Amino acid sequence: MKNRKLILSALLLGGVFFSSCDDDQCKETHYESFVTVDKEGDELIFKTDKGNTLNPTNLSGSSSLKEDDRGVVLFHILDKKPENQPKESGEYKYIHIEAYQPLLAKPIWKLTEANRDSSVVAHKDPVIVRDAWIGGGYLNLYFSFLSSSYGSVHYVNVVENTLENAVNPEEGVYKVEFIHNGNNDYYGNWVNGIACFRLPENIDEEAKEIHLKYFRHRDEEVNIKIALENETNESSRLKNIKPEDCSSVR
Repeated sequence: MKNRKLILSALLLGGVFFSSCDDDQCKETHYESFVTVDKEGDELIFKTDKGNTLNPTNLSGSSSLKEDDRGVVLFHILDKKPENQPKESGEYKYIHIEAYQPLLAKPIWKLTEANRDSSVVAHKDPVIVRDAWIGGGYLNLYFSFLSSSYGSVHYVNVVENTLENAVNPEEGVYKVEFIHNGNNDYYGNWVNGIACFRLPENIDEEAKEIHLKYFRHRDEEVNIKIALENETNESSRLKNIKPEDCSSVR
């Protein structure tokens, strides 16, 4: 599986370690999913964007995963509950992790009178949003920008402008802006990035869609609409994600 090889290579980037699988385990059907790390007691679990709960059985003590981390997990489902597991297998799925690719996850930044001179909004460098969707309580963006090298770090934020929008959401619309700061790296080849921005709680009770603004070029403003009820098409989106997409944005 080509995509599996790509995600497996990301283990060196993610700093997350798992025990290996035996020959029988490795013959199992593999699945991939967007997930958010959650905590249940002392145990770390995964909440998928489709609403499932996954209990990883092979996290080692050296794992760097923590609550509210966001990522893509490659796994197979275990046929039966492992020994010494307190939960009934019907409550959630026990899985064996093959690989985990971390994704950048950030809160939505609020522009106020107090922080209007922040570097977050000082630069609006060109960016192209390739895909935008709602999943796991996040606004997820897959985008492209120009970069001279993969070693350069670019900064991305989704900003709610409270100076212009005193009431937000308004009339069922939540307005935000995607801002890219190229960190003085403006030329070169197009590279991709992916980032997830946590939506306000209960936003779905106040809004039906998100209006996202960004600048394709310095003088070309683009506006797109994202329905809050849109269905996550994981299979097609996972094919686009490569480990290097997740290493050059902050």
